[in-house]
Amino acid sequence: MADTIFALSSGAGRAGVAVFRLSGSRVRAVLAAICPPVPEARLARLRKIKDPETGEIIDTALVLFFPAPASFTGEDVGEIHLHGSLAVIRRFSALLADFPGLVHAQAGDFTRRAFANGRLDFLDLESLSDLLAAETEVQRKLAVEGSARLRQLSAGWRDRLIDLCAQTEALLDFSEEEDVQSHIDSSAEQNILSLAQEIDSVSEQAGRGERIRDGFRVALLGPPNAGKSTLLNALAGRDVAIVSPVPGTTRDILEVHLDLKGLPVIICDTAGMRESHDDLEQEGINRAQRLADRADLRFWLSPVHDPVASPDDRFITVITQIDRYDPAYISQIITQQNVAAPLALSAKTGEGLDVFLQRMISELGETFFSHGADLVVAHERQAQALRRASQALRSAAHHRVAQLDLRAEDLRQACLHLDGLTGRIQADDVLGAIFARFCIGK
Repeated sequence: MADTIFALSSGAGRAGVAVFRLSGSRVRAVLAAICPPVPEARLARLRKIKDPETGEIIDTALVLFFPAPASFTGEDVGEIHLHGSLAVIRRFSALLADFPGLVHAQAGDFTRRAFANGRLDFLDLESLSDLLAAETEVQRKLAVEGSARLRQLSAGWRDRLIDLCAQTEALLDFSEEEDVQSHIDSSAEQNILSLAQEIDSVSEQAGRGERIRDGFRVALLGPPNAGKSTLLNALAGRDVAIVSPVPGTTRDILEVHLDLKGLPVIICDTAGMRESHDDLEQEGINRAQRLADRADLRFWLSPVHDPVASPDDRFITVITQIDRYDPAYISQIITQQNVAAPLALSAKTGEGLDVFLQRMISELGETFFSHGADLVVAHERQAQALRRASQALRSAAHHRVAQLDLRAEDLRQACLHLDGLTGRIQADDVLGAIFARFCIGK
């Protein structure tokens, strides 16, 4: 890591302010050359930014200097807050690129150096990545609070594991005293299994945590011309799908991402469900059926003038296009559907949309958020580390006094798996997967 890296951290495009970040051993020299004198540590100073060769003033900027090791990366770090015009950004980028030993940062380079220098661990990296990608309040809370709770839990589990290891050593010391041996061994086995159960209860959250991070998938299914595309457009507030009276217009799955009271939701419009001899349309129907199998929530849209019953009880029935008929006729159709309290709406006029959205939020909340405040696991990597620790603990509990050396080894393995949560045991492939999600300048 001999090179000093730099990048535009505030994102490309015209803006009020453009923030450039530098990290490495050449930071102080660069600041001394372009905006002398170097500001005092962690104090913002207004400086003229000059080309050191020509003396040309490029801009007036706010400059900060964070000396190592008390910086984000653990190296010397500089920040230059310029005006955000495209001309200033291009000129300053070219100026930095001309300095010997300076290179453009790649995605995640700053955070990678923070990890390498011990400023961040795996949980910090995943939390930061999730926070940068967060689009809803629930995603933000999981990113900020989830890893902190998981770190606290794993630290407590590790302390208890160390105590269990000490008990195993005690068993070895008292191996000739049968009464003490029997008491300690029984107590240790119970404590090991209790710890394994606690870890299992947390690792089982992985599915819900990933849904919060990636979004809940909601499928709109039904016969052709049931109003699925019109409803998708109404929910999106724009024309996402083509609406046509011709059956079979929708051939592929169309998606809209929504923030529903903090819940990340992906609404999916699908091909109309019917028998078709058109190979392209049939492929769209097959995709719709596969989506129905993996969706978190399924709505079956049935037009009020031509009702079609849902295939099974996995679907919530929605009577659509109610603007076409009077309430008495609609009530009669709903009764004929033989469905308990079906939803009814008009995507064209907006009638019933609020009730539809509230039902969606209620269903997702009941399914995934009964213990939402306790969610701590947001990544499969975290869940795998916990599952492996639990498996090692259960293996340790099965080893009796005659196999204390095997129990001790299993307990050690459980400790190693817990350490893997924070990255004390580094794995290059895991690091690569994490940093692939980062943006330039972070």
